[in-house]
Amino acid sequence: MNEQQIKQLIYEDEWMMAVLKEAALLNLPDCWVCAGFVRAKIWDVLHGYARTILRDVDVIYFDRNNCDEQKEKALEAVLRARMEDVIWSVKNQARMHEVKGVSPYLSSTDAVAKFPETATALAVRLVEGELELMAPHGLEDVVNLIVRPTSFFKESPALMNIYHERLLEKDWLAHWIKLRTVHETAAEALDAYIVATNSHDFRHVAQLLHERSVYYFSNKTCETKAEIGAYFTAAWQHVVDEHYEAVDRVWLCESVCLYTYRYSGFVDGEYVTGSGRATNVFEKVGDTWLLLHEHLSANPR
Repeated sequence: MNEQQIKQLIYEDEWMMAVLKEAALLNLPDCWVCAGFVRAKIWDVLHGYARTILRDVDVIYFDRNNCDEQKEKALEAVLRARMEDVIWSVKNQARMHEVKGVSPYLSSTDAVAKFPETATALAVRLVEGELELMAPHGLEDVVNLIVRPTSFFKESPALMNIYHERLLEKDWLAHWIKLRTVHETAAEALDAYIVATNSHDFRHVAQLLHERSVYYFSNKTCETKAEIGAYFTAAWQHVVDEHYEAVDRVWLCESVCLYTYRYSGFVDGEYVTGSGRATNVFEKVGDTWLLLHEHLSANPR
């Protein structure tokens, strides 16, 4: 799916075009409809879904001359009067850096480029009847169903915590089941494990496997057992410092391997149950982590 195809999908969507027309009528500087409005459309089409109902529709603009939040509220009221079925969110990006505690944005495009996920860093607007699409990080991730942090977020541990917490709160992978969460380093992936484990969302822990582990799961290669065992071991060695300070690490590693393969359906490194799809493995591994957590809690070493 390329830019022109995405535009065509939007042209053919009466609801999206109505939203864009209303936003354009506000006649605001550097005004766009952004984030989930575009992202969800692409993901819905790639999953064969009907339109996913959005929590809200994000309209952004950039105006340094009037940063009064009350103007944004007034604009939301105008839009609600025109399209009552939409929950509107209007934000002037010239002031949003203060809310987020970051350096001032230079434009709406600069603000969008600094959104949490590359797949969220999208915006569209209608100019004289023609669609303009903004994608500061390109379209490759969103059309390939990849979720990863933007470079801006990766620069800050505090922002990365926000990114991981967003994934838990949004729970996109439960709805758009073909999505893949990608971490470019083992450290990023382990941070995600820890955030998810601390929230006790073990299904999400399983979904936050490193891209390499996803590859081994889905392709059932000979290295599956060694690679995934080593990765789980590394993840748990980080978690154990918080939860099981006195644990015998050798025993812990053995428990990780035992529970992973017993409850995930692995026999001699081969996945032998279900359809063989990686998502089925993730569900089983999610159960594995929960069982192992209960086992470790009940049988401390």
